[in-house]
Amino acid sequence: MGECLDLSSRFNMGYGQISPRNCFVGGQSTNCKINRHVLESIESGKRVELWFFPTQNREAVESELISEFNPLWNDQGRF
Repeated sequence: MGECLDLSSRFNMGYGQISPRNCFVGGQSTNCKINRHVLESIESGKRVELWFFPTQNREAVESELISEFNPLWNDQGRF
């Protein structure tokens, strides 16, 4: 799960193209983790869904979606 004000900017900054340095200490390891999960899922024949939901209350929507679906790739609350 994630949130942003500008979807295009968010996607292209971290998920559309990942610099190898981001996968090391001090980098954006979450981006690398998510891309690895997507690749493994697609390679194993699973379906990956992206949901886009415009809202003015994104924190509440994110919290509700996390509570409802408990997404496996989301580390929030799993420490």
